[in-house]
Amino acid sequence: MKTVHLILGNSASVIGAGLGVSAAVALFLILIRQIAVRRNQPDATMTAFAILPVLALGITIGFPLFYTVILSFGNMDLFHFHNPDFSIGNFIGHIVEIFTRPILRNDGLGIIFLRTLIWMLLQTGLQFMLGLVLALALSAPIRGKRMFQTILILPWAIPGTISLMTLRYEFHPTFGFVNLLLSRVFPALGGIPWWSDGLWNFISMNIVGLWLGIPFMLVMILGALRGVDPNCLEAARIDGAGRARMLISITLPLIAPTIVPAMMFSAIYKFNEFGVPFFMNPQGLESSQLLLCLALVNVGILFLMVMLVLRFRGMHREILR
Repeated sequence: MKTVHLILGNSASVIGAGLGVSAAVALFLILIRQIAVRRNQPDATMTAFAILPVLALGITIGFPLFYTVILSFGNMDLFHFHNPDFSIGNFIGHIVEIFTRPILRNDGLGIIFLRTLIWMLLQTGLQFMLGLVLALALSAPIRGKRMFQTILILPWAIPGTISLMTLRYEFHPTFGFVNLLLSRVFPALGGIPWWSDGLWNFISMNIVGLWLGIPFMLVMILGALRGVDPNCLEAARIDGAGRARMLISITLPLIAPTIVPAMMFSAIYKFNEFGVPFFMNPQGLESSQLLLCLALVNVGILFLMVMLVLRFRGMHREILR
């Protein structure tokens, strides 16, 4: 009975908080609307919609980031939880420990950063190359094109957590589908220790990462290829250019403005990847752990917030003209 009351109480608190936030947002929009009408600037309502995401980012990201910066100057731990000391010396000591002491049990910042960099480069490069090959194949006049597109994009439609929980057990050393298939095809190979060997565990992470990331790159390259003028390709074909020459000299330069941002987004996402290393390393192997660059991500988000504010100020000036 106490559990039921606790659940009901928590639910009521969540509903109340949601209603309170909704009411505050509604009042904010009404206030902005009234000010815009009085100043004869109806378009200023868009300013309110531009402010709300900035406020949301400030509350959900800015405050935790600011609180983390404050904690970096203290010695808060289990023994100094209620009355920690804050000083410049504590901050310098924390920075020194990051670069001199192991972050995990044995590995320090350098080896983990290098491993994460290799992971990012492998994933971004292989996703682009495989996505380009598949996109070129699907852009050709082949039978069953829509069926192949659906099959290749399907991993993107499945929730990532569900895919990772399923694929983790496909690489089970004893009962996984991958080892069972390899034992049938290559009986002398034996079972591969996907979970207990760092190198093989890292390889399994890359395989699963490609499975999850190729559909995104495939869709981006397919969209970019549709924007290539077929007259350019036809003129190059008449001039005697081969397929490789047309790909390197015409197709890739034309799709570069679309593909380069997609590759940058993929590289950033892979650099702070959490799901694949977490689910595909059930035994917590240190030799295949990746770096969770939360500090770099927070700095990037802070830079994005500053750019949004500057962009908003420019948009606000345009509205007020």
